[in-house]
Amino acid sequence: MSVEPSLPFQAILERSLEYVGDTHGPEASNRLFFELYSSIFSHLDREFGPNAVDAYWRDIADSHLGDLENLMLQKGLDGMQEYWSAIGELEGAAFEMHRRDDEFELVVKHCPPTAWFTEANIDPYARYPEHCQALYGRVADRCGFDMAYTAPIADGSACCRLRFTPRSEQ
Repeated sequence: MSVEPSLPFQAILERSLEYVGDTHGPEASNRLFFELYSSIFSHLDREFGPNAVDAYWRDIADSHLGDLENLMLQKGLDGMQEYWSAIGELEGAAFEMHRRDDEFELVVKHCPPTAWFTEANIDPYARYPEHCQALYGRVADRCGFDMAYTAPIADGSACCRLRFTPRSEQ
């Protein structure tokens, strides 16, 4: 026998983000998302260990990054540039993008979640920045690319750096 949860959590979560956005603006909805996302990571780690967080990140990469994956498969490095240009505008992030014949590099200069956690004096999940490596590296691998990840730089010059190159056939 299957038992449904007493509260339709998915609908409540979606409505909460919509309500905050409608009432307080899209930036407030984004900030709520950042905090909830970080809390999910913390909960999984505390309850089940860091491998559970890694598994969750793999699930996100496999179930929610289809737009990026399609662009990478159809347009390669150009598709990555197209994707990140749209994401930067949508999320209010600031990137430096460098496109060469055999490389696409994204340097995150302003990461909205990182900035918000700092401004709000909230400690995010300790491994929060690693989700970029886990998500985008997994998609890159499926699409035939290698991705090198550089963690946030202490001097503040970059939040992180992602470098994609076509995987060489060996």
